[in-house]
Amino acid sequence: MAVGISSGATTGLSAAAAMVTRLRLDAQWPITLPHPDAQAGAGDDTTLTPSLEVGRRHDDGAAETGFGLGLGGGILLCHPSHGLQAERRGRGLFSHAANGFRDRGFAASLSWRQQPDAELGAALSLNQTMGGASSGGADALLSRVTLEGLAANDDSGHDHLKNQRLDLQLSYGLFAFGERFTLTPELGLVLYDGGRDYRIGWSLKHLAEDETESSALSFDLARRERNDNSDAPDHEVQLAWTTHF
Repeated sequence: MAVGISSGATTGLSAAAAMVTRLRLDAQWPITLPHPDAQAGAGDDTTLTPSLEVGRRHDDGAAETGFGLGLGGGILLCHPSHGLQAERRGRGLFSHAANGFRDRGFAASLSWRQQPDAELGAALSLNQTMGGASSGGADALLSRVTLEGLAANDDSGHDHLKNQRLDLQLSYGLFAFGERFTLTPELGLVLYDGGRDYRIGWSLKHLAEDETESSALSFDLARRERNDNSDAPDHEVQLAWTTHF
């Protein structure tokens, strides 16, 4: 991956350009461990999936340079029949040729759905992140936080678990229009270092007989407030229609 940034000359400032590159190779080992009762045929579908990852990276350009070694791991608990899933992940830069260079992240998530096999009833999801990406691979390498940090060179390599974020989503699905549609009101709250977001909305989804064909209409209202009250709150209205065929 390579990120470049440049600026033209202005009054009192000369033109500038910088290029940052990052190359990473990761290996991951997830292992699924079924519940003992599931092996005995007792019907318990609980699974526990620990994982381990090791990554080798090389940084070059106008920021930190050299080779580094990253380690990460996580554990995933799934109980499909009860609609429950919980996960905890963490990743960090174990060593790097550039002294003081740090890159680490942690994440935890919990989700529950009242009716796991249908988009009906109550559903709840809670996600918390701290620092950078909590897992490696291409997803972390090309994440929005990684790209913004490289482009801005904003001391992202010397983090102290900054960029904390808590995301809470609550919804409730019910039949509409003679059980040909599902109507799902939704509430959302996001808390982060610089402020908080509020969201309220709904989605209307058509229940087609052919699962490969579906369409949905959604409407959202959002409000963003900043902790320092430096600007007036931002408001957003979004109306979207999606279809698959």
